[in-house]
Amino acid sequence: MLSSKTREIKDLLTLPQIDYSYSPPFIYREVLAYDASRWEFASRQRLNGGNMKQVLARPWPGPDERIPGIVIYPFVHTFAAIIPTEKYFESHPEYFGLVKGKRQGGSIGGQLCLTNPEVLKIAKQKAFEWIEQHPELMTVDISQNDAYPGSSGACECENCAAVVKEEGSEHGPILRFVNEIADAVREKYAEKFVDTLAYDYTIIPPRITKPRDNVIIRLCHYGCYFHGIEKEDLSKDFRAAVDGWPKLAKHVFIWHYGTNFWHYLAPNPNLDSLVKDIRYYASHGIDGLMLQADIQSPGGELAELRQYLASQLMWDPNLDPMTIRSDFCKGYYGPAAGEALEYLDLMDRLKDTNGKHYPTNGWDPAEVATPEFVSAGLVILNRGLSKAGDQVYRGRVEKLLLPLWYMQLGWPDRFGLSKGEGRELLARFKNVVQAFSITNESEGSIGNMSRFLADMDARYGK
Repeated sequence: MLSSKTREIKDLLTLPQIDYSYSPPFIYREVLAYDASRWEFASRQRLNGGNMKQVLARPWPGPDERIPGIVIYPFVHTFAAIIPTEKYFESHPEYFGLVKGKRQGGSIGGQLCLTNPEVLKIAKQKAFEWIEQHPELMTVDISQNDAYPGSSGACECENCAAVVKEEGSEHGPILRFVNEIADAVREKYAEKFVDTLAYDYTIIPPRITKPRDNVIIRLCHYGCYFHGIEKEDLSKDFRAAVDGWPKLAKHVFIWHYGTNFWHYLAPNPNLDSLVKDIRYYASHGIDGLMLQADIQSPGGELAELRQYLASQLMWDPNLDPMTIRSDFCKGYYGPAAGEALEYLDLMDRLKDTNGKHYPTNGWDPAEVATPEFVSAGLVILNRGLSKAGDQVYRGRVEKLLLPLWYMQLGWPDRFGLSKGEGRELLARFKNVVQAFSITNESEGSIGNMSRFLADMDARYGK
């Protein structure tokens, strides 16, 4: 029997001298996706965003629960929280944007009058309140409300319009407003930042005003999902913004969209463009990156691989994406890894099928996924299913089949699915949805997968 002294010696490991350091290009790295929401998983992927908790669990967790990582609070679209329409509009309509001669409230399509001094005063007080309530935050968010395309709600009053004209950008009034708040925050909380969006109608940098050093610009992606932003015409304005903002701002984070928000399960051939765009951001002075995928539910199309690929490249954009892909498939699909890789190659070619470029938000899956692609994909993955072996690998291959089944069930005429075949396929589809706890078919109300399944029951019969 070994003595305690012998055991101590055996437990001692001697290592050679190690001199290694590395600084990733992105100081902020986050994957906003349900499957990456567990901190123990995210940290193993070297992600350091701490915002999934507040996105998924409202209200904010209690004071005893520390939120690790870089926390942005209240995260996004905060004008409506700073000056709520229901509290102020009736008594102070002048606090809200003047649109076509009328003041306009609302959390979507309604903005604030950013040259109104009372609005600035209230916003400063609210920023201090948020910091005091949540000392763990790194940056307090002061950002424009969401808006429908072509209906931003931006204020057109004489003062705001003059700033827009002077700055040559709709972001001019926002940045001047945010800079004032950032100055006040720095005096009281020197270690805190203030962030704001450059989103939709405000992505173009202003001509004159520069962000304070404690301001973070969060520039929101607008470009082609499938072909990357570097060359294609659809991304021209966004590319100019990616090139322009780092010349003005000390910190620029990108909010990158990576899913079809209308159809979480639809085939999405954006793996190649994701690689290109991450590398483009790193080479153009962007120092923070968040990938938004399917937040509300596990089980989106290629969710596991897309999150893993993005995480690895956020840490080191020079890694070989095909090696990452191969390593993942070998580990995740086991005996069916070869077929999984073959299917991904087929997916890569799908992006060039119809020659179209689709902007961030969503697209009609039937325009992208051709009958030839679905047919070939089924052959490949069913072959993989026969090799999968144990139930864990088999379930993962079935989940890889789910987008192809989704296309067949949703567009039976296009993909040659009879009603009888549909009933059988729907049963398989439901089993996989249940096994992987997939609650959402699209962005929107939690649990809308049940609505989709009810529609399919009505179409094919239970």
